[in-house]
Amino acid sequence: MKLKPCQKLADIKAFKGKGQAWQMLQDVGVELRAVWREMEILAHESGTKQAPAYVQVHRLPGLSQSGAVNELRWRLRQRQLDSHVLWQQVEPLLVTQAIGVRRYFWHLNQRMIDLNCQSGILRSIATRLLARMEDKARATGSSHLFVAWVKNDLTLADFDLSQPTFSSTVRTR
Repeated sequence: MKLKPCQKLADIKAFKGKGQAWQMLQDVGVELRAVWREMEILAHESGTKQAPAYVQVHRLPGLSQSGAVNELRWRLRQRQLDSHVLWQQVEPLLVTQAIGVRRYFWHLNQRMIDLNCQSGILRSIATRLLARMEDKARATGSSHLFVAWVKNDLTLADFDLSQPTFSSTVRTR
């Protein structure tokens, strides 16, 4: 994008598939934050039920201080070390519960899986967009960009948009 004193901000690569990366990234951010809010609501809701297990939002190591990676996991109330468990370990504990409670927790597990998948896909899209905007061929080195983006410390000015953003090779005729 170029900005001249006599012009409004315009996307100079609008029809080449290269100029909308920043807006796409912002849209992904809105969706990702909405998924994270749903995760928090689901975890809070499951914690209020009187059952042997509940769902907790887990911050993954490495990016946990920034809250950049959230994931829902099952936890057991019965253990002293309140460890994470799989659904296969939770399901037998619900046998003594009423049918409505079992049904609720089965649906809760399905919703948890959906939210974890949505979050993972949106994180992957954001990381790839950030890597492309940084003009890197692979997305593995852009976790620092992802953290800065999640914290809202990243702006469009942080990228060199004079370079191609969706292609690492220059095409010639």
